[in-house]
Amino acid sequence: MARPSPAATPRSIDVTVGLDFGTSYSGFGFSHALDEGALTIYDNWRSPAQYPKTKTCLLYDTRGRRALDWGNTAHQRAMTENINRDIVLIEKFKLALHQGAHVALPRGVDVVAVVSDYLRFMKDHILSTLRSRYGATLDPNRIKWCLTVPAIWTAREKDMMRDAAFRAGIILDREAGSSKFQIVYEPEAAAVACTKQHVLDLVAGDVFMVVDAGGGTVDLTSYRAENAPATTDAGADAIEPHIVFKEAATGSGGTCGGTYIDGNFLEWVKQKTTLQAWDTFMQSENAREDVFYLVEAWEQVKLALKPRHLEQAAAAGQRIPLPVALWESIPLPTRETLKGEANGRTRHLILTPSDAEFIFAPQLTEIEGLVRDQLRRTSGCTKMILVGGFARSELLQHFIRERFEGGGVQVFCPPNPARSVVEGAILCGLGQN
Repeated sequence: MARPSPAATPRSIDVTVGLDFGTSYSGFGFSHALDEGALTIYDNWRSPAQYPKTKTCLLYDTRGRRALDWGNTAHQRAMTENINRDIVLIEKFKLALHQGAHVALPRGVDVVAVVSDYLRFMKDHILSTLRSRYGATLDPNRIKWCLTVPAIWTAREKDMMRDAAFRAGIILDREAGSSKFQIVYEPEAAAVACTKQHVLDLVAGDVFMVVDAGGGTVDLTSYRAENAPATTDAGADAIEPHIVFKEAATGSGGTCGGTYIDGNFLEWVKQKTTLQAWDTFMQSENAREDVFYLVEAWEQVKLALKPRHLEQAAAAGQRIPLPVALWESIPLPTRETLKGEANGRTRHLILTPSDAEFIFAPQLTEIEGLVRDQLRRTSGCTKMILVGGFARSELLQHFIRERFEGGGVQVFCPPNPARSVVEGAILCGLGQN
């Protein structure tokens, strides 16, 4: 038997990094050989809530054709600073890698270059994090990178992602094999994480669905659990004792993630305060900054809403604070009405059950349709895993359980569903080692 090359031996890898590159948010985690299998999921991003991801966006200089900033800080700068018109915020550019998806990019800039710019920022931040924890002598050549992609992506789209990773310096050698770089399917990563954590127990013959509800997209993939052949290495998608995943139906998805609910929320605010007041407010000097903090406040309310709030939202005291400039733009009769709804409190909107339905229903209805369609195409599906950033919403969890558990499908959701994909990516990488 030929001796394995040094690059393929476990000792050549010190750190396994999982990088979840998402449509709206991205995150990473890692496991060092010294950690004895323990995983660390990075959550020290600059955001009001402790969330294991940062925004997938770039602040881009269109004249100089270069990225100036990335993630949460790029988004906050775009919304709160007076930047010149040559500088734009680019978002949701992951969608442009997928066939047929149209995303506005600066003239003359291709999507692979934009993705590589973002990955380069992320890579540099990861290396800085690792060196601060494990020492400045940490060798980048001894890191294995596990980058997640949707299961429905074609070979061409995965090649574009590899090219972006190479340009970003993640892949140091274009011919690098699975010993240093691995592409991991997002739903498989989530399933690996959930089974390893015993959120979901699988036996051979189980058919299950992964519903990955993120900020931008909701992706659905169906699998059948099978016994791994005894003579075959179980590989990255194997679960003890040697269960592997086989696709049970073609995956599907839609652009109905949690960020679209934020858009519904702003539309609700416009209607409550009047369109005239909103238009006047948007012409104020600090309108962009005010909207930024308005949505930040809404994010806390959105995640705090529980199923009972659909029936008792007003009694539960779900108040939305409004910017001063917006409140002062509201016609006096409307202002008095809103003040009465808030028990005399000014500059607040009260979320009623019908308001919650207006904000959430469009996305929930679309997700329900996607799940029903996927179930029709998946014979014998009895289990469903709900993961992703939007899956943190107890309203979404309750909605999915209410709609599908009575039909013979058990719904499982891990305690930290936003971490599942990155956790699974690390586990897949460790399995390869």
